[in-house]
Amino acid sequence: MSVSDKKNETDKTKSLQWLTQGTEFQGIGDLESAIKAYTKAIRFDPAQAGLYVLRAYVYVKTSRNRQAMRDVNKAIRLNPKMPEPYFIRGTIHAENEKYKKAISDLDEALKLDKGYAEVYAFRAKIYTILGEGMRALLDYQHAALLGDENTQKFLRDSGVGWLAGGHGHGSSIQN
Repeated sequence: MSVSDKKNETDKTKSLQWLTQGTEFQGIGDLESAIKAYTKAIRFDPAQAGLYVLRAYVYVKTSRNRQAMRDVNKAIRLNPKMPEPYFIRGTIHAENEKYKKAISDLDEALKLDKGYAEVYAFRAKIYTILGEGMRALLDYQHAALLGDENTQKFLRDSGVGWLAGGHGHGSSIQN
């Protein structure tokens, strides 16, 4: 093993250690420490797209959308087949009321992972804002059928639980 290979292996180990710390900090709600840990993980393994996604998620949670956007764009450049950065970027666009851009990014996330229930649920909310009720309902149905519990509850509470595959639980089709 060459010196370069050993350094690369050591750097990946250090990155993993910082990643682990970051997820622990995030888990207990210490988001500032999570950002710092993810930043250190990135320094040791800057080619790892997932690290940028994790830090971007925390940036969004701390209302630092500009930094989050920078990180998701970097993650997309590193791994354009990863759906998560498109989802995060879509949420940022939606927050800025750039709904067409949001839909475009969410569509891309779903092209990459058709089973991403959270994306369907979020896109449904945007379709609702845009007054596209049928599209919203279809996306809510997809999310519910994929197991998104919040969407299933929403549909049951709305009286259209049958759309989520419900069997009488809040279903408006009875008698």
